[in-house]
Amino acid sequence: MKQANRSRNNAFTLIELLAVVVIIALLAGLLLPATGTVMNRAKNMTCLNNLRQIGMAANAAANDNNNQYPIIEINPNTLAVISQDSSNPIAATDIVHALTPYGVSAKTFQCPLDLAGPDNYDNLAAANGYNSSYMWAPYSEGETTAVINKYTRRGQYAATLSRVILASDWTACHNNSLGGGMDVYAVFADGHASSTRSAYRASTTFGH
Repeated sequence: MKQANRSRNNAFTLIELLAVVVIIALLAGLLLPATGTVMNRAKNMTCLNNLRQIGMAANAAANDNNNQYPIIEINPNTLAVISQDSSNPIAATDIVHALTPYGVSAKTFQCPLDLAGPDNYDNLAAANGYNSSYMWAPYSEGETTAVINKYTRRGQYAATLSRVILASDWTACHNNSLGGGMDVYAVFADGHASSTRSAYRASTTFGH
C-alpha cells in the first residue's frame, strides 16, 4: 500500500506536464529568431565570398589581357558587339562564360538569398546556358557607363578602384541594418566585396 502511494507521488501531474510543454514552447520561440538570424548571416557571407571569387577571376582575366577586363555584357539576353575601335569590334559575352576559365564554378554564381526569391539565377537563364545571381556592373561614382565599358586599362579610371563596382546582385535581396530594407552586395575592382551602402547608395549608380 505504501509503495503504491509512493509511485503515485513520484508521477507527474497533468498540470506539471503542461507547464513543461509551455516552457519548451517559450524557449523554442526565443531560439528560432536567433537561429534564423544566424542562417541569414551565413547566406550573406556565402554571397560575399562568391563575389570575392568573381572579383578575383575578373582581375585574373585582366592580368591576362593587358590590364583590361573581359568584354562582358550587363544583360546576357541581349549580347552586343562592343567596338573599342571601328576596325576591331569585339563580341561581348556573359559573366559566366567570361570568368569560368579563371576558376569560378557554377555554384559561385548562386546567391543563396537570390535562390530563395526572386531567383534571378533561374529566371535569367538564356538559351546559351547563362545562369547567374550576379550581373556585370562596371559602374562607379562620378563616371558614366561608357567610360568603363570601353575597358580602359585598370587603374586609369577617374575613381579609385575601391569605388568601381565590377559585379553585383541583380536585385536587392540582403537585409541591411541601416534603417531596415534590402540592399545590394557587390565586388569592387580592388577585390573587396561589401554592401553597396558601405561605399555609396546603389540607387545612384545602378541606372538600368
